[in-house]
Amino acid sequence: MFARHFHDHLESFDDALVAQAPHEARMTPGADVLDAEAFAERLAAFKTDRGCHDDRAAASQWSKWFFSRLIIPTTVAQLATDQRLTCAWSDLAVAWHADATPRCFVVKAPYFKAGDGADLSALIDALLCPFVEALTRYCRLSARVFWSNAAMYYDWVVGELARQGRIPADRVALAAALLDTPTRPDGGFNPFDRAHRICKPGALDGNDEPIVRCRRLCCMRDLDSKWGLCVNCPRVVHYDATTPAAVGR
Repeated sequence: MFARHFHDHLESFDDALVAQAPHEARMTPGADVLDAEAFAERLAAFKTDRGCHDDRAAASQWSKWFFSRLIIPTTVAQLATDQRLTCAWSDLAVAWHADATPRCFVVKAPYFKAGDGADLSALIDALLCPFVEALTRYCRLSARVFWSNAAMYYDWVVGELARQGRIPADRVALAAALLDTPTRPDGGFNPFDRAHRICKPGALDGNDEPIVRCRRLCCMRDLDSKWGLCVNCPRVVHYDATTPAAVGR
């Protein structure tokens, strides 16, 4: 449906938002993502596949796969076509990989309305907000952690679209403005504000590479011994290259 708009580093997301379910895909109704029992089953499958044990760490790590497959293609599709998504979970279907991470989201073309492609209110209010609320209820982890995970992918996709220069700059600028303002233009909640914090001069990341900014919040994946800290975690930023960093993979 939108595959032709995904280029360079975005190509791996060209099949994440589709109008028709893939052949023999494992499908569930969209509203199923808000169901506690279904979430528990997916988290258990994900933990088994990854060899981890802590529910909170697994939920945070799993949410990254979910957010990336939803936020990145939706943002690209809206900005590239200057259309806005206008649906709720009850209007979608989801295809799943065997490890319980999302393969793609199935949405019919009529749910995209012409104009205001930088308006992400439906993505935020109708899809992300109820999803994050559900995650917070089910796994005893702060909503701020999940929103931080989501914001990282939004920041990345907007930056990548700006770098590619294929979409009108003024449209991308409207999307980028959400990275530095507490509310949306309509006054609504903006979870993408200040995804990063600026580091002091001389800062190094978890790979001892110079870094000018890092995540604003830790994703808490290191609650499980399977994973260490992310390379751009605020807890791993340091200023002495001789100090080892507890970074995982």
